[in-house]
Amino acid sequence: MISLTGDFTDSADSEPFRYYNNTRVHAIYPRYGPKDGGTVVQVWGDNFLNYDENLRCNFGTKSTIAVFKNENYLICRAPMSDNTNKPITFSVSLNK
Repeated sequence: MISLTGDFTDSADSEPFRYYNNTRVHAIYPRYGPKDGGTVVQVWGDNFLNYDENLRCNFGTKSTIAVFKNENYLICRAPMSDNTNKPITFSVSLNK
């Protein structure tokens, strides 16, 4: 828990806070898909955690829910995109 006063008298309705290691993406497959989206993308990396709908795959400025398989593997569906024939960034986030 986190306390502003240091004695936790202010934390009756608090939520636990957790630190985690940064996620790292090593590979994705496939690296291309139709602009209409829906392509299932496999992601391999490190430090993935199962945070339900907060675990996301980010395709440029758009994100989709990722499905946690284990700490080194997850899958997600690519969103629709108007960007064709240009690379976009890909990343994984644990907290939207």
